[in-house]
Amino acid sequence: MDFKQQREFIKNNKKLDIKNFNKISEITNMIDFINKEREENIDKEADEAIHSISQFLAKQATQRTFLLGKK
Repeated sequence: MDFKQQREFIKNNKKLDIKNFNKISEITNMIDFINKEREENIDKEADEAIHSISQFLAKQATQRTFLLGKK
């Protein structure tokens, strides 16, 4: 199997099967690749969360609140 097929197998089955690899170095390269991919996804999600929170806080800080009470 080539690298792309190996990655798809791992992605679909959520496990690493040593029968799909020819060398130990291929396994370690795949593990490194998956770890790097996971870190990038975590960083991207964190950036999106920070952006959403910043937008919310900016909206709350600039929004005027009118309290309508009984006269």
